[in-house]
Amino acid sequence: MKNTFLLIGNYGLATFATAVVSASHLLIQLAVLHSLGSAEFGLIAFLLTLMQFGSGLCNSVVAAPYTVAISAGSQDENSTACFFAVNAGLALLNGALAAAAAFWIGSTSWLIAVCFALASALFTIRWFGRTEAYATHKPVKAAASDIAYSVALLIGLGLSWFQGLSLASASMIFVAAGTAGMIPFGMSFLRRHLEGDWRSTVSAYRPIWRDQSRWAVVGLVTTEATANAHSYLVTLIAGPAAFAPIAAAMLFLRPIGVCMVSLTQIERPAMARAFAANDRARATGYAVRFTAVLVLIWAMTIVATATTLHFYPGIAFKPGLEIKLVLVAFGLWAIICLVQCVQTPLNVFLQAEGRFRELADASMKACLVTVAGVVALLLTVGPVYATIGVLAGQLIMTFGIVSSVRADKVPQGLREVANVSG
Repeated sequence: MKNTFLLIGNYGLATFATAVVSASHLLIQLAVLHSLGSAEFGLIAFLLTLMQFGSGLCNSVVAAPYTVAISAGSQDENSTACFFAVNAGLALLNGALAAAAAFWIGSTSWLIAVCFALASALFTIRWFGRTEAYATHKPVKAAASDIAYSVALLIGLGLSWFQGLSLASASMIFVAAGTAGMIPFGMSFLRRHLEGDWRSTVSAYRPIWRDQSRWAVVGLVTTEATANAHSYLVTLIAGPAAFAPIAAAMLFLRPIGVCMVSLTQIERPAMARAFAANDRARATGYAVRFTAVLVLIWAMTIVATATTLHFYPGIAFKPGLEIKLVLVAFGLWAIICLVQCVQTPLNVFLQAEGRFRELADASMKACLVTVAGVVALLLTVGPVYATIGVLAGQLIMTFGIVSSVRADKVPQGLREVANVSG
């Protein structure tokens, strides 16, 4: 009974904290949508997609192997120091990507580009902080970071709203929020990102890269291409303004993705500990539970969004956005999110088991289908209907992951999870 209440508390805390982050992102995007032009709104949405990619890169390169190491009992600072140094490098990389996107794609000033670079770098460091908190059984610290981030973002949005929201002020709000979100982790956490020397880091991280991370990165890049190739290609080929109708449709579905990624940080350590104890059945139970929770979140989000848009259509629809295209995009992305809700628990299950190569194989096949489909549809029927290419890729990837699960002799419970998608 005690474990049940603890589980409910952890899920409730994580869901509430991530819901607050999602709501704050939703509000600032709605404010940009109604205060600035379609191009600025599309740029903000694209930069948030880049931040999400940064968190995924953090998951693959440091978070997943760090969780496995902690679950195996490697909790002293010397054995885990390399993860912090590598994450510092990732933060610099993600910051550079955000700056390049803001400056060259969005044609912003250097000040705005630098602010988005800082925001993206802080987001990456904060994300690893959340991973460490969950891996070391300190979920309150992760939730406090989410809440501090969201409160700072909302305060900044409120102040800017009365003074006139601009792209520059929006970029500064993200920097302030990222800084506030770091406070619960303390200065010692930040210092650990700067303490390691690169020679020892490379030496310590090389076997981790060889055995786990390289396949995880291949899987991440191809998975990202499968899930978000549409966002990148539309923005790069047609510009941020063309991405605006799709971004408007995805606004209300963002809570699903945020909860999916955040709850993964709870389930992956739990599954890793189960595998470390040779308890595959327990890991299977976590996968079943994770699937049920995600599908419930999906259903609640769809109902809430449909109700909101029915009674308050002006929230997402503004002059210059074609309502039909927004609705079509919403329908397609809702289906994609449902597929991802079924796919993600099995994906995390294989990660926790260390089967990164199987995930990479599945995502590479899906990536080819997605990119080819999106490009062909983008050039023939337009940006919104090109989303069908993303759906095709997600289905291919889900089939590949399910096939990997079924290829081994697994307990009946896990087969039941796999059968959800079939």
